[in-house]
Amino acid sequence: MLEQFGVKIINASKWILVTFVIIFFNLKSFSQNYENIPVKEEYDIYNSYEINHDHHPCNISSNNDANVFGDGMSKILEGYVTMYKTTGDKAYLYKFVIQSLCMMDNRHDYSGDEETPRWSYTMYHDGYIIAAFSKFIYLIKIEDTSLFNTTLYQFGAIINNNFDATFSTFGQYAGWLQDRVGETIYWFLNNGYWDNSFGMKKSPDDDVPAEINMQIGFARAFLYNGLTASNQDFLDKANLYANLFKGNVYFYDRCEDEIYDFSVFRLNSNNAYWWYHNGWKVPQRNCWSSHFPYYHTKEPKHTAYTQYVEDISHGAVVSWLPYDFYFHQPNTSFNMDDLIRFRNTFAKNLYDNGEFHTGTDGSDNNTYIDDREDYTQEVIDGLRHLSSLSYMQYYLFDGVDETATEPDIYNIVMDFYINGLVNYLHSYGGQANKGHSEVVQAQWDKENYNLTLYNREVVYDQDFIAKNNLIIAPLDAEGNSYTDPIISEQKFIVKSGTTVMMTAGNCIELCSGFQTEQGATFIAQIDPTLKNNVSKKNNIIHQEKHVYYNTIKTNNPLLIEIENIFTAYPNPFKELVKLQFSINEKSTVTMQIKDLYGNLIFSILENKELEQGIYNIPCSGNEFHAGIYICFLTINSNRQNIKIVKLD
Repeated sequence: MLEQFGVKIINASKWILVTFVIIFFNLKSFSQNYENIPVKEEYDIYNSYEINHDHHPCNISSNNDANVFGDGMSKILEGYVTMYKTTGDKAYLYKFVIQSLCMMDNRHDYSGDEETPRWSYTMYHDGYIIAAFSKFIYLIKIEDTSLFNTTLYQFGAIINNNFDATFSTFGQYAGWLQDRVGETIYWFLNNGYWDNSFGMKKSPDDDVPAEINMQIGFARAFLYNGLTASNQDFLDKANLYANLFKGNVYFYDRCEDEIYDFSVFRLNSNNAYWWYHNGWKVPQRNCWSSHFPYYHTKEPKHTAYTQYVEDISHGAVVSWLPYDFYFHQPNTSFNMDDLIRFRNTFAKNLYDNGEFHTGTDGSDNNTYIDDREDYTQEVIDGLRHLSSLSYMQYYLFDGVDETATEPDIYNIVMDFYINGLVNYLHSYGGQANKGHSEVVQAQWDKENYNLTLYNREVVYDQDFIAKNNLIIAPLDAEGNSYTDPIISEQKFIVKSGTTVMMTAGNCIELCSGFQTEQGATFIAQIDPTLKNNVSKKNNIIHQEKHVYYNTIKTNNPLLIEIENIFTAYPNPFKELVKLQFSINEKSTVTMQIKDLYGNLIFSILENKELEQGIYNIPCSGNEFHAGIYICFLTINSNRQNIKIVKLD
């Protein structure tokens, strides 16, 4: 019976089995069927491996964490924000909170290494870290304000933090973290790392700015914190970066007798940007020339500036700033033309018929990563290919003008994900994991995706959504659960006092091992409008609100049976609609139909005493006019409603 409503209770799942078997299996035969690729489920596996085997954010020495946190964890944390915004699953927010708390434990002033609020002696590491923190703070305080007062489940790592702080809500944690970010920012500003003309320096003693990729963390931290706190000083600093991006580099090297006078971002005939690794940094040296006064100090060095074209990996990092500006700080220096040109950097310069170049100008062997003595060719190939994931967010600009032509970024990255990712797992790290989250975001935006959830203990209110099929398959779980609290049992259990809502466009399957405790509330809803609901180009990806048609709800223990099913079929209808519900015990039932203004059209049942069973109540369409109505069902004190549509 439940299958009529799109919700199935089954004894064993034969759906997508997301294990390392599928990760190391070539899915080439599915290269055009992107909706069936379990990208989200694989993200969870890859992320778990990175945290538990490579990064260890909660048990790494503060003497060894600079690179791990700066180049790795900062990007993993950003991926959690993207995964929450895409899926609505708060598990990613809890991972952010717990892991960022561990990272705060290692900040030098808290770890006891020194009395400075930083993690690294390399400036850009700290910039990346506080940028990730700032993006989370902006999410909680500005983007999704419903989270601000949402109760923070008191996991042990949250209760037993080392800061003598109480975090009862996400808002409280975001406020505390914002203060810590401010401490780091102001330490760098007050200790000579900032220059009002060119941004951050790698050392207070430097006369030149840091390379462009090293500026991005602080630039984005200024942007997000400026927007969150309405801090004009921070916004002015962020806007300086926007102007530098769109600015010019001019110098005359008297020793080489070379003049350089070009935009920071050079424009190819294919409407694609490329740039040098230095950005607006012009290296200097002392030198002799054949011209008076012959000896020159702090002279611009042309060959040093043009030595390296920006590479595909650092280029991805640079592209994050204009993207963030365009969507969060419009009407500034970055416009649609810029975003299209960064899109074309990847699709027209870096990508080449199934392969990727290292240089943003479409060249090879003249980038910083090509010249690293400690990089083997295997490492370079890994960076070159895996960096493609980090350009996925620019898929929104596929086809938006006559230059943003095929191949589309979405197809390029998805085809690599399916056919090539397995070959470069040796280089998979934090930046690839962030890019992986954006592949999930793009797929969930464009495709009628399925979602499979495995073993899980749900201890806080949750919404799960899938455009097509949503499958709960605890018996297919291998090892520990992905989400906290970590469990090893093959079960999916909704704990007492918790509300879980599941929504799918086609079908919800509850497999063996699914259950709810006494006092939990479980709601399953089928919303056919979810299917084929893809976002418009150039809009921020978002989760729309929908009218839910067939609803199943219970707040009693659920093992295999679900009670109080209420649905209407066919719906819409012309001549006859059947209103179906079930009850598990003798109950008092009232059923009424009202119009959209709340006027009672007629009562079908009025305080009727009914025994346990399944009821089909026919309702003739001849009794009311064409239009939209609401049918209300009250079982004892539990009231539900569904929309019904009468056609001509």
